[in-house]
Amino acid sequence: MLAPILHASCRPLYLVGNTPAINLTAALPQGIDADILSLGCGDLRHVLFTCYAEQHLPKRKLDITCCDIEENIIARNILVLSLILDGNDVATPEQIWRIYYNLYLDDNDMQILNNQAQQLLGRSLTLDEWHDSRYGEVIRICDTDTLNLLRVIWSTFFSSATAKDDAQYKDKFEAAKKSSRAFKDLSQGEDGFSFTAIRAAAPLYQSVAEEFIKANNRCWDTGVADPETSDAVTFPNPMFATGMSERAPLAFPSDPLLSFHLAPAAAKLTELSPLRLESSDGKDRLVATAQLMFGKWVESVREALAESRLIVRFVAADCFSLCHTLQHNIETHETTANWYRREVGFKVFELSETDYGKEGKAPRQFDFIDSSNISDYHGVLNMLISTGPLLKDEPWAAVNTDLMLRGAADDSARFEALLVGHTKTVAILLGLMPIEYWTNAMTYMVSDELFLSMLESSRGDKGVGIQARLAWKNAGTPKISVKAQELANLAHQVYLDMFQNENISKLTRQFMDMHRGAWFPKFHRGSFTAFIKILCKRLSVNAAEVSEMILEKVVEDTSLTLGTNNSQAFCVDMQQMGIWDIPFLQGEIQHNNIHVGFCKWKEIPPVVAVTLKIPAKQWQRVFKYALEKTADLMVEGNVLCDSPTGGYHNIFADTQISFGKVVTSGSTDSDEFSVEVQENPERFAGHASMVATFYVSTGGLQSGIPWTKVSLRMKNTPQNIILFAGLLGPEMSIFDSKLQDEKHVFITKLAPGHSAYPVVCGSLPPPSSLGDLSTSTGSSATFSLNLDPQSGNITTVTGHVDITTEQGKQLLADKVPIEVQQVSPSTIEIVFGKQTLVLPVKYPAPVLASASKTRIARKSCYVEVIAPLATPITSPCLEDYVFPTVLSKANIPATLSIPHLSLDTLPIIDISDKSAISFINPYSALIFSNRERALRGQVDTSGLSRSSRLNLKESIFTMLMLASGLQGGQTGLFAVSRPKDGVHILVFVSALRLDGASGGIVLDAAVLPFTRKLVDAHALDEFLLILRTLECATITVDDDELKLWKTILPALAERCRTWQHDPATCEYKDGKVPVSVEPGQPCLCSCGQGKIPEDYVSLPEWESAKKYATRVAISPLFASQFVESSGDVDMMKATAASEPPKERCRACGRTEGRDKGPLKKCMRCLEVKYCSVECQKKDWKKHRGECEEADIYDLD
Repeated sequence: MLAPILHASCRPLYLVGNTPAINLTAALPQGIDADILSLGCGDLRHVLFTCYAEQHLPKRKLDITCCDIEENIIARNILVLSLILDGNDVATPEQIWRIYYNLYLDDNDMQILNNQAQQLLGRSLTLDEWHDSRYGEVIRICDTDTLNLLRVIWSTFFSSATAKDDAQYKDKFEAAKKSSRAFKDLSQGEDGFSFTAIRAAAPLYQSVAEEFIKANNRCWDTGVADPETSDAVTFPNPMFATGMSERAPLAFPSDPLLSFHLAPAAAKLTELSPLRLESSDGKDRLVATAQLMFGKWVESVREALAESRLIVRFVAADCFSLCHTLQHNIETHETTANWYRREVGFKVFELSETDYGKEGKAPRQFDFIDSSNISDYHGVLNMLISTGPLLKDEPWAAVNTDLMLRGAADDSARFEALLVGHTKTVAILLGLMPIEYWTNAMTYMVSDELFLSMLESSRGDKGVGIQARLAWKNAGTPKISVKAQELANLAHQVYLDMFQNENISKLTRQFMDMHRGAWFPKFHRGSFTAFIKILCKRLSVNAAEVSEMILEKVVEDTSLTLGTNNSQAFCVDMQQMGIWDIPFLQGEIQHNNIHVGFCKWKEIPPVVAVTLKIPAKQWQRVFKYALEKTADLMVEGNVLCDSPTGGYHNIFADTQISFGKVVTSGSTDSDEFSVEVQENPERFAGHASMVATFYVSTGGLQSGIPWTKVSLRMKNTPQNIILFAGLLGPEMSIFDSKLQDEKHVFITKLAPGHSAYPVVCGSLPPPSSLGDLSTSTGSSATFSLNLDPQSGNITTVTGHVDITTEQGKQLLADKVPIEVQQVSPSTIEIVFGKQTLVLPVKYPAPVLASASKTRIARKSCYVEVIAPLATPITSPCLEDYVFPTVLSKANIPATLSIPHLSLDTLPIIDISDKSAISFINPYSALIFSNRERALRGQVDTSGLSRSSRLNLKESIFTMLMLASGLQGGQTGLFAVSRPKDGVHILVFVSALRLDGASGGIVLDAAVLPFTRKLVDAHALDEFLLILRTLECATITVDDDELKLWKTILPALAERCRTWQHDPATCEYKDGKVPVSVEPGQPCLCSCGQGKIPEDYVSLPEWESAKKYATRVAISPLFASQFVESSGDVDMMKATAASEPPKERCRACGRTEGRDKGPLKKCMRCLEVKYCSVECQKKDWKKHRGECEEADIYDLD
């Protein structure tokens, strides 16, 4: 496996999702057929919600591959999907809800479940029979072993439903439920509740927090979410009962409510709003809302299935096994890469030949990969190494990682720690762009997470963190080179950070840091070797040369106490992965050694497999102790020697275990000697021997004979030292035996189940054409990274452009002056003369042209631009890099950092009752980061900041406040105006909608950018005359903010697009988005003009203006938690203590006057307050559009 394996003594079952559903197509252009990979997929919530979120958008086909390690989860998912496919005649959405989510069922629901399990069993005798069935057309199973595992689960569903009245069945379930409650009480406390669970109701979570806690307690007490059904159900649901046990408790909180977006339950919605409850019929409003959503989601899936727009594939396997098998499959069409399918067992993972053979149609590369929270357990770097090569060569293609941020309070340190201390550098080398970091812009609010984590920490939970998302976009794969020595330096620095748990000087901190991530390492030497392999392949460097340099540094290093012990494993991994055929591994091999059989083989490989059989009583005492302490196990193979002339101790952390009987074939001194394990499916619950296997250096194994000993030990981690040293002694050995012990030690050429070494990082996409200038200019660009010799991080990037055209060569010969100019964060143009020739060079990451150096080789005909990397906040080129939109090779606009949505599926907030929308105030106030709050007071006489980004946020804040009517007057009509030449953009806000996926609010609006052509045509004269008589708020902007508005409008339009671009007439076809940011020029293409719903806004002559307007979705803009902090801690603490929020200065946020007195009201409206006259003047550009004379002045 790619990461150390953690064997949980008690492994909770996550049968029900514990986070709100996400839209798996949110990052993709509408209407483009999408291939999606969901790793750690869990239940069906993401698939169901994705289909719902596709409504009202251009139709497309979705092919979703769902991978989970737990076959119980997949068996449930397929059964429910089959019920959805069968229609209401078999099961209604209400019945499907109960079967999927309730721990208890009534007789009718049990019969439906029984019949459906029987249907699945009858159609799945073989994989071919399943795929030929009605279900198999749209529900594909990726391999035979997954099918066999599913059949076992479906059989238990069937038998349990048949024997529903059996007392033993009921008693067993009640015992498992009791164990689940005990496990919950141990981890959360008897009255504990996971406060972060109420994020499902964001941004109104505070108003339903108490209800949420009651609902969750009720769900755990009664086994059902809906209190109305709790008395009517008596039979344990086999969908839960057959998987739960003392060692597999139901994970807490396991409440179906957590899977949905429940803000509509707390919000007042308009009568025509989607997802509005007409009546809850006496039900709990949270439950009623969730069931309403579930019904809508099910309907959308049925529609997609009926129209052949959806295929869902399932595989029960380790995510890394699947990813590296797919990588190998891309390159060779072979269906196995010799990876074990799971963390326990010697079954090798092999995909179906039908779908993944040479003629197979299953996707191997994907538009979007969701990795759930797997990176929290196995490391972001391991995840990106595995998934990055599976991305399509498209600008929208991305890997999504959900992360629980703990530890470093400094935002930059938190970011760099994601990829073991070198995130910017490593991401560039991997060809990935952490887009939210570079844009420092998101549509979801991290401050909510901070508040919820504060509630958790108030209970004394030191392991609480902030949940964050980060998308790693395909940055293309340009030709990049790095000097071998510099790459080796970087790799060694990554090595030191990767294994800092072995640094004795840092052990104290690890003991103090109690959360799981500190207890157990996420990497072993195989992880590091895979990292080296993918870098060497991507950079086209001499892998053997680089590997030799790295090994030299590793051997010389003395900072890691276990560095020497693990160096043999590093060599073995390099040999196995084909990076370097290490000479000394071959040179150390001894032939015809009389002590052990493998030494007599005719052909002795440099690497052999050691298989160790551990008697049951040896491992059971450790496991029993672990159960008592609720501890997890992490083991590793060891080879030791205590010879009189000197000893050694080598550790091999990449150790696979199983349980069963060892069966040998051939004699030990024969080259054909092999080992097979007849596995016991009970695993830790059984009484069979444990079998552990790992690869070692042949010469190292031989060098200590006859004093060599093989051992399985607990890994040297803080938890293991604390818990197991007393039981097992300081060596923490579970079992050891001499190498010559043929009853317990087996040496073979390959490990059990393997027909060859596992293939790691078997595929790498060719250099990308994304941003390649050679097609349009006749020149080509390559890049070299210049790395700091100490840290290994990138200092500068050199873009080398060979001038190959006759025009370019002549300009060089004529000594025409050459300058550079930055046109986007990642693109620098090389300009010959007065724009005679312009060569755009797209760098692999944002860079600074203003700090660059240029080399011009006029005779050799090339130009080099050496530029440092940009930095969010401080680099001017990133100031307007907010919601960028780029074009794909097929001229399809792709937004990089703003999620797409279907506006017509989102609930509409009723803004008539101001008290009901008061939640918007704290939500909108957190638009500004802590840094920006300080800057808000530093504005010029016009009330504008020097930061165009901050001004944009102020403008969106004003729109939100005025559209809702929470501050001063109320209007949905806005004029974006530049003082020197008037209005440039009209914005018509139709509605405020709840965006559940982002936990926020979105303005459903139409924009009408004024162009010279439109003005000169006088087509809007009558409409504009009428407009002057209406309440219209002026949004005053300067040059930079106006350009920023025109830059982001394409993204705001693309994210909610319900129409298709016309390739023949679309203005984007010329290769530029936006079309222009210049005054009087169009920024949007014309494809979306007039594509607006009927009765969108109530304005005179609207139809004459509508034909020139484009619908957009405007969301508040939040800072990335990886760049800077957001959130007023004092305000959040007050909220947590149920204190009313303090009144604040509208301009700067102060809670008192600058003279230490109370805040002063605007004397016209008597609504808004300020700390000083200066702040009032600065805010006037925003406030004047909303300020209405107070009624008190009306003397009539």
